[in-house]
Amino acid sequence: MEQTLIKNFRNWYSAVLSLCHQKADCVRKLLELGADVNHGKLLDTPLHAAARKTSEEIVKLLIDYGANVKSKNMEGKYPIELTAPRSAVERTLLIAEGPASLAQLCRLSIRKLLGSSCVQVVPRLQLPNRLIQFLLYR
Repeated sequence: MEQTLIKNFRNWYSAVLSLCHQKADCVRKLLELGADVNHGKLLDTPLHAAARKTSEEIVKLLIDYGANVKSKNMEGKYPIELTAPRSAVERTLLIAEGPASLAQLCRLSIRKLLGSSCVQVVPRLQLPNRLIQFLLYR
């Protein structure tokens, strides 16, 4: 049942993001369940939607989960082009355009390798609790 929910989340994530407007806990739960941060409606990613809504917390959350700040939407615009000038969201996106930390690259690589079952698999791995918490963004 949960796998079906996760697949459905991936397919209509951007619509749910709109419903979760300014609700970081809602977005965080979807991400924990394996929602794809780079899959939205048409070419508009969840990061594009969050940039439009000027939600810095959600933008940071999406970036932490691997959202591509260099993706273009159907209008050929990057997420940063949809933000208000000199806003906190614009600053966050500017920082994210730089190189990711080694820790972040490792976390994203491991999560990508494990796929959508990451949330179920990581707690069962024989790893130190701190590393498990890191991989699960806790």
